[in-house]
Amino acid sequence: MRSSQPLVGTTGRRCKEDERVLNASLRPGKKGYIIDTRSPNLIQMAKNRGGGCEPEVNYSQWKRVHRPVERHTALQESLCKLVDACNDSRASMDKWLSRLESSNWLGHVKDILTCACLTAQCVDKEGTLLVAV
Repeated sequence: MRSSQPLVGTTGRRCKEDERVLNASLRPGKKGYIIDTRSPNLIQMAKNRGGGCEPEVNYSQWKRVHRPVERHTALQESLCKLVDACNDSRASMDKWLSRLESSNWLGHVKDILTCACLTAQCVDKEGTLLVAV
């Protein structure tokens, strides 16, 4: 399930419609998870522009979990560096490994798999509802 980001901003506004939609989706007595893939800096920037994240006090049936994953542009740049390294047939093994490491592609893959694993565990073991942000 995915919900829109409540526009709390720096003043801490509430989005009661969002609260109702999320809480209505849960079965009685169950809790859900909001998995936020933004970095603390991105969350603060969104808050300064009128967005932000849900105040936990207004989402008592939900637990927020932060698992930062890079945004599209950073992933694309990293993939381009990896492809360039793979296409360089003249590079020595040491040079290729250095370029692989500097692309940070494997770090991005690890972060995405960690977030996906957390999501799967929440669904499988706890049977909970998830909201990805």
